[in-house]
Amino acid sequence: MRTLLTILAAGSLAAHIAEDTSDLLQHVKFQSSNFENILTWDSGLDSAPDIVYSVEYKKYGEREWLAKEGCQRITRKSCNLTMETGNFMEFYYARVTALSAGGRSATKMTDRFSSLQHTTIKPPDVTCIPKVRSIQMIVHPTSTPIRAGDGHRLSLEDVFSDLFYRLELQVNHTYQMYYSLY
Repeated sequence: MRTLLTILAAGSLAAHIAEDTSDLLQHVKFQSSNFENILTWDSGLDSAPDIVYSVEYKKYGEREWLAKEGCQRITRKSCNLTMETGNFMEFYYARVTALSAGGRSATKMTDRFSSLQHTTIKPPDVTCIPKVRSIQMIVHPTSTPIRAGDGHRLSLEDVFSDLFYRLELQVNHTYQMYYSLY
């Protein structure tokens, strides 16, 4: 009976310690726009400024976690994993470990991530050239960090063959709206 009580007390203490460390790290997630994949996180409410963070990542189905070079024992709360998650047809995970000077630690993992499914497409750059009786608008293709087999960078149009933009022009002080699709 005494052994059972000792085991229960130790288990309760371990659960309490794990509960305490969970406030070191929160909201570990990918933020992706135009296939640039940034891992971000927040420190917990009770965390001190002396906390350092280390980032690891892996491809879905792999067993081994890989340490992200340049994101070990850092104090900032983000890490660029674009090159490590560059195959937009694959799924990935990342995790962050927070370590305080007092020896407390916490690790949190992202949900499964796919840049093809989770990236936000930003609007393209547009150059407007006024003419005498018209305006020339040039839509510049948006490049991505994704590389083709021959090494050149792909544009969003290369990745999404059915991508189109709706370009709108509103005449000042009127309700006239002109648009075209590209």
